[in-house]
Amino acid sequence: MAYVVARMQKMKVGNLKGIENHNKRKTKNHTNKDIDVTKSHLNYDLVGNSATYHKNIMCYINENKASKRAIRKDAVVVNEWLVTSSAAFFEGMEDDEIKRYFEVSKDFFATEFGEENVRYAQVHMDEKTPHMHMGIVPFDEDMKLSSKRVVSKQKLIAIQDKLPLYMQEHGFDVKRGEKESQRNHLSVSEFKDAKEKAKELQENNQTIYDRIYDEAVKNARQVYVDQKLEDEKAEKARNKAKDEEVARKKAEVEDLRRRVINVANRTVETMVEDGLTMMDMYEQFFDVHDKSDEFIAVAEETDLVVKEGFEYPLSDKVGQPVNHDKKWVVDTIQDKNNQISGRDFSSKFNDFREVMKEKAKVIVEKTKTVAKYFNEIKAEALNKVDEIVGSLEPEKAKELVDLRESDNAEDYEREKEKIANTATEDERLFLGDVLNSLNMADDRYIANFNKSQNGKSSRSRQKGYGLEF
Repeated sequence: MAYVVARMQKMKVGNLKGIENHNKRKTKNHTNKDIDVTKSHLNYDLVGNSATYHKNIMCYINENKASKRAIRKDAVVVNEWLVTSSAAFFEGMEDDEIKRYFEVSKDFFATEFGEENVRYAQVHMDEKTPHMHMGIVPFDEDMKLSSKRVVSKQKLIAIQDKLPLYMQEHGFDVKRGEKESQRNHLSVSEFKDAKEKAKELQENNQTIYDRIYDEAVKNARQVYVDQKLEDEKAEKARNKAKDEEVARKKAEVEDLRRRVINVANRTVETMVEDGLTMMDMYEQFFDVHDKSDEFIAVAEETDLVVKEGFEYPLSDKVGQPVNHDKKWVVDTIQDKNNQISGRDFSSKFNDFREVMKEKAKVIVEKTKTVAKYFNEIKAEALNKVDEIVGSLEPEKAKELVDLRESDNAEDYEREKEKIANTATEDERLFLGDVLNSLNMADDRYIANFNKSQNGKSSRSRQKGYGLEF
């Protein structure tokens, strides 16, 4: 029983023209003395593609590769398989049967690597032993070009195991070569040299031929394996270093991204908080001057009112300025499904501020004419407050302060009313008018009003210990 022979060589773009010249016998001078040019017309290609190898293979790769990037200049673009058997196997075989041997072989490789990936299958009948040069583009299942992945060491062994069985199923009396020989690692030229030397010995002793041939192949294989192990070791070291560097840079980028986001979030939150506080200030100022409608109108114009949806689908807060419910603003910003961002609010706050600033200037100009009068009566008003409060008995005053600082609101209000009644009606009316006008003109009014809203006494209330006139 003869051995089935299948060896592979990796070919790059630069090799295509040379292997085409050899396979298609395009040159007249051949280094291989076994070629009988008088029989070259008997050669044939089982694929039958008329294009040049370069156009045939490169067009196919560029049209079908998954990546949009150009392939590397040193990429393996075709694996060329040499398929044959011994000269004795083909001796006396009809040409049609020889052709069927190579057709069955091609079908096997087409099943293993894909029919479309087989780009040529040139059969040579003009040498001592019929053989086939078959070119297969190494596309994997994802149409990525990689000879290393497509034809791994395990795949090579599998081919050597499966091919003889496939040929036997189709009626050819062939078997697998010795597993230790690994003949597929020899190049075509190495194989032919070894074969020629072995033939010389075979004439005298077939046993000696087999032993020497296998020893030569083992040595060649060992050199290949040793070099392969070194290359793989070096490649693993490079990949490990590359992976570590990628991981380090990724961690640095992620850390920087987190810090940038944190800073941005804190900045936006501060901007929004300042904007809401600013709206409170303007609303209080305009309310004092009976211009609340203007405040709400500007809030609507700048899109700073509570809208339907989010946390308030049926709330009565819809349509009110956003500073009436700061929680709504915060929830809106923090809602990841919401398209509104803190920067949107900040921009709207800036627009709102510009409009309100101009409107406030108009109010200030109108009140300047009475400012002088208010300053003149300021001292008199405050002195009057001091006089009324000072007239209280010390114990009563202390009792009132203690009540105010306690949680007993009812007792505080009741006691405050009693003490307030010690002032005359004229004093209460006079001080009420004066203090209201004074607060409108005093440039510190807004700050004092804010403090009073937060449970802290304004200057006028500190003077009166919480009394209202």
